[in-house]
Amino acid sequence: MQGGGGSTAAYRWMAPELLNDMSKMSAASDVFAYTMTCLEVYTGDIPFPKVQEFQVATMITRNEKPPRPSNVSDELWALWENGWEGDVDKRLTMTRYVERLNAMA
Repeated sequence: MQGGGGSTAAYRWMAPELLNDMSKMSAASDVFAYTMTCLEVYTGDIPFPKVQEFQVATMITRNEKPPRPSNVSDELWALWENGWEGDVDKRLTMTRYVERLNAMA
């Protein structure tokens, strides 16, 4: 499961607030990473697979999202967008995230 030249850089899964200050690690940053991991499991490829290493952190800090796979439902994509929310205070809690996942099942 490696794209983009075999990258394993952890910042592909890091919330924007962590890219600026690692001391801001929180449950909200875990939700961001979990959402990126969900995308990875769903697609079989790393987040931002066609983006060069040096560009990924900049894209995340600009609140840019990975490209939407064509086979992702609107409901799942909306959930992922909430999990990738750039504003920590607006990002879903993990409890709410799981509730929404369960509602989709």
